[in-house]
Amino acid sequence: MSMKCLNIISCLLIDVVCQCVTKMLSLEEAKKYMIDVFGILNVDELLSNRNKLEVITTINDAYREVEPYQNIIMLAEPQSKRRRPTWTEITANVKKRCGGMCFTHHMFLFEFYKALNFEVALVPAQVSNYWNHTVILFRNLVKPGDLYLIDEASAYPTFNPICLDFSEKSPIMYHSFLEYRYTKHNGSIYRMHRKGDQGYRTFDPKTSFYKDGWRKFSEFRIEDETKDASSLNDIYDNVFTNPNITPFHKSLRVIYFPGKKAKIICNKKVLLEVCDGELEVTEYESEDDLIKCINAILPMLGEELIRKALSHVALYK
Repeated sequence: MSMKCLNIISCLLIDVVCQCVTKMLSLEEAKKYMIDVFGILNVDELLSNRNKLEVITTINDAYREVEPYQNIIMLAEPQSKRRRPTWTEITANVKKRCGGMCFTHHMFLFEFYKALNFEVALVPAQVSNYWNHTVILFRNLVKPGDLYLIDEASAYPTFNPICLDFSEKSPIMYHSFLEYRYTKHNGSIYRMHRKGDQGYRTFDPKTSFYKDGWRKFSEFRIEDETKDASSLNDIYDNVFTNPNITPFHKSLRVIYFPGKKAKIICNKKVLLEVCDGELEVTEYESEDDLIKCINAILPMLGEELIRKALSHVALYK
């Protein structure tokens, strides 16, 4: 039997075991992450706060400081060996503050908030008309029956939990370089971008929703929510193996918001937020210089891994 088959079987066996467990993290384990990884020292005081919206915002702010969105770990593997990370790999990367793609961030946060006894669910979402994303819902957070969303892994800033109890449109939000809002449309909820939208360059009016200067970035249906994380495995198996449903098999990405200021790497370009949401762009003409830049921003990944990732996107050939 080939090593690839053994790896796949190992991954599936771990998933089967995980599906039999109600909570992947205990309360004490979740607290340990807060202290050791996220740098939150007043854990018991924070969790005793009756303002649960404030609790989540504080935790997410600390999480975002140390956990980047990046596809370097996936890109470092040859296309034929890429696969959905196991729970063991997810927690290892969070502990090392390596972050990852949507699956890593939201699977971890879903289990983390479940361990803290929040009422949470996952919802599959479409980006660019493909099922390749997920968001996290919180119920009964501020008052009975309310509904909030967090999205810490869209590669765009979402600095606060978003209340979804609006009739048609949420308030407009300005986070980092981006102006955005959520709207309800034909039973779905759309995330709409306007000023600062980085996706306009690939906007296709034939396949994308665009209205009054707003471009649809993603959409989901609340009715699709699930508390069974394994029900999303097929979606993410596709994300990690099919290069046609996400650009991240062919394009390097790092998105990081230390101090709520953007640090973005998009192939050869590095975009740094300087002030008032403005992005200063530097393009690196040398692979070695780009590697040094990435390593300075994300030293936890290591130069060898970064170099492997770049070898699979061939930016300088």
